[in-house]
Amino acid sequence: MTTYSQLIHRQAWLQQSDPDIRIHYVEAKPSGTQKGTILLIHGFPESSYQFRHVMGPLSAAGYRVIAPDYRGAGYSSRPASGYTKKILATDFHTLLTEHMGIKDAVHVVGHDNDSKHTLGLWHFSFHSVPDLPELLVSGREKQYLKHFYDRLAMNPAAFTEADLDIYATLYAAPGAMRAAFNVYRASEEDKVDNRRLVKERGKVKVRTMILSGEGSNPVLGSEEMAREVDEDVVAGKVEGSGHWIAEENPCGFVEKVLGFIEQ
Repeated sequence: MTTYSQLIHRQAWLQQSDPDIRIHYVEAKPSGTQKGTILLIHGFPESSYQFRHVMGPLSAAGYRVIAPDYRGAGYSSRPASGYTKKILATDFHTLLTEHMGIKDAVHVVGHDNDSKHTLGLWHFSFHSVPDLPELLVSGREKQYLKHFYDRLAMNPAAFTEADLDIYATLYAAPGAMRAAFNVYRASEEDKVDNRRLVKERGKVKVRTMILSGEGSNPVLGSEEMAREVDEDVVAGKVEGSGHWIAEENPCGFVEKVLGFIEQ
């Protein structure tokens, strides 16, 4: 099995005019004929390390697999601004097309970070408060992150102490929690952007699968959210997993992703 450290690690400076915009990414390439490219986008409170168990199997199936740390997370830089989903998406597009030279269509697999349905999700409001979350979490990053893994996992044992230490070290770095909270603070602007884009361009016509774990929190309403912006939505479920599918049941994750993109 390919480990995270054995994957190809690179950094890309996306703007020559601003050296502070630096994106770290990991890559796994197929040994034979390439079928296509898969872009894996992590969520909070994680990084590209989230996909350590699945990048090898996906590349073995014939795909070039790329997992960036979005700006502010993991080993990427932590600029003071630029945390709307529109800007994060622009970062990914620049990374793929200009830095890596990818011109063909890409299969995008993203872990959730949506601000629309927040019933019961106290942390959306907490993270949006200026300055206070940084003050309260500082020095307690590991305990704070572990709360999310324990609360949302069906199989908490999927996260070893070493895994928790890696995530805690990344988020304890200077500016890391501020950057993470800024993603949530941008949520109101994200809502405006989403409504405007649907009004101007209509719903997304690309096939979309909403993949949930068997033990995922039903209050999230992910399929309902998707249908507000996507025309063609199917739902999938991975057994033996809660919220963190790629880590709790990597084999189930790979099976469902490949089954969908190869239809």
